[in-house]
Amino acid sequence: MYGASTMGSLALEASNDNGATWTSVWSKSGNQGNSWQPATVDLSAYLGATVQLRFNGVTGTTWQGDMAIDDVSLSEGGSQTTCTDVLLTLNFDNYPQETSWQIADSNNQVVASGGTYDTQPDGSTLTITECLEPGTYTFTLNDTYGDGICCAYGNGSYTLTSEGTTIASGGSFGTSEATTFTIGSPSARSLVTIDGTITTKQLEISAFPNPVGKDRLLNVIVSKKDTSYEIVSILGKIVMKGKLVQKTINTSALPSGLYILKLNPGGEGKYKSFQFVQE
Repeated sequence: MYGASTMGSLALEASNDNGATWTSVWSKSGNQGNSWQPATVDLSAYLGATVQLRFNGVTGTTWQGDMAIDDVSLSEGGSQTTCTDVLLTLNFDNYPQETSWQIADSNNQVVASGGTYDTQPDGSTLTITECLEPGTYTFTLNDTYGDGICCAYGNGSYTLTSEGTTIASGGSFGTSEATTFTIGSPSARSLVTIDGTITTKQLEISAFPNPVGKDRLLNVIVSKKDTSYEIVSILGKIVMKGKLVQKTINTSALPSGLYILKLNPGGEGKYKSFQFVQE
């Protein structure tokens, strides 16, 4: 995505109802530079289901923009690192050309940055999405004049969010303002911490033994009470479902094979694969 900051947006969308509705699972907007930008998208929410994917490119208000997509592949989980989207919304003051930002990892290596925004209209809004691997980061917003983005010369502001949690926000500062935050591990993807404080709850899962055999009981430890479950075959068929009451599921009715355990499938769903071997 190379061109002006107002060139438009590109999104990857998913549908599990044969194209009746689409949900954005990844997106970028604005100028991303003239080199390839790799991205990894977590599709674990669609395990056990049939899913359609499409790229949706929307042109902006300028002719100065090119988009290209290359080397698209799907892989089964485990070896790849799951990244988590963070969403930066910039509401500019009357001097967008003074504003820049960056995200640096725990080794002080810059993993994402933008600005200054010379071509952005005064008082306009820009939304940027970055996908970060698990780790600790520092977000810094800069103003070259040293008067922030609010409120002497326009009512600018910014918000950095991830999975519905506000990581940083503001507008009234001097030369720069920084916030440190942590994106959780792939197995607890909803965990986001800001300056060491956990800000979202997670649904922890442990399922064992794997493979299941002998006594044919799958032991499940979960941090939430009264959890419902579904067991789905690799063909996407629900073969068992119910309430997790005794922290065990009797799998004796299942033929040998690979299955997906879905916990709380109607809400904040979490997934775990396991193998059952008849003995």
